[in-house]
Amino acid sequence: MSRAVIDIWSSYRTEADIAWIMPDGCQDVILSLPDNGAPSITISTLHHTATAVHIPAQQHMIGLRLSPGFNVSSLDLMQLYRYRYDTKELAANIEQSATPITSQLKEALSCLHQHISVQTTADTLGVSCRTLQRLLKTNTGQSPLFWARLARVRRAAQMLLAQNNASETAYLCHYADQAHMSREIKHWFGVTPQQLLSRPDIIHQLQAPGY
Repeated sequence: MSRAVIDIWSSYRTEADIAWIMPDGCQDVILSLPDNGAPSITISTLHHTATAVHIPAQQHMIGLRLSPGFNVSSLDLMQLYRYRYDTKELAANIEQSATPITSQLKEALSCLHQHISVQTTADTLGVSCRTLQRLLKTNTGQSPLFWARLARVRRAAQMLLAQNNASETAYLCHYADQAHMSREIKHWFGVTPQQLLSRPDIIHQLQAPGY
């Protein structure tokens, strides 16, 4: 998709519900359009673990998922609110107002996504580990370890969905053992590997664009 907006989703609930939101390394611009009431626009947080979110009844929600590392401070919600009924124009405005991700930040996130160690990532960028830490903390609010762990656990979960072989997945994703992988999946997604396979809501989120 585009450079800043990597996915657009929508949902509508006739009855109030609880939705579990999984960490994906992205923040979303979310439009809430209730059948009765004023529309609103918000920016989601960067989730560290599975988070329960209350969804009101009779409310249409549209989300524009921002690319990992996107600088949300560049967005003017009052400006974006003008396009609350035109998703195409809203996405275009986000693209136009977005602060470009620096090549250094992009490379750092790419390296960590490929399971390259923090030290090797720093070496690749030609900086110290402390400088890498500062780069990511300043631009994303998160440490290199956060991004490395998230990329690995999402990859492991996606592999489990594809082949359902826990021991092989743990090995291929460089976990110390199967128990280590299970603890990480439980920490990030709130379920065991076996429970993951029977949760359509989590599976859908893991298959959507993210980090």
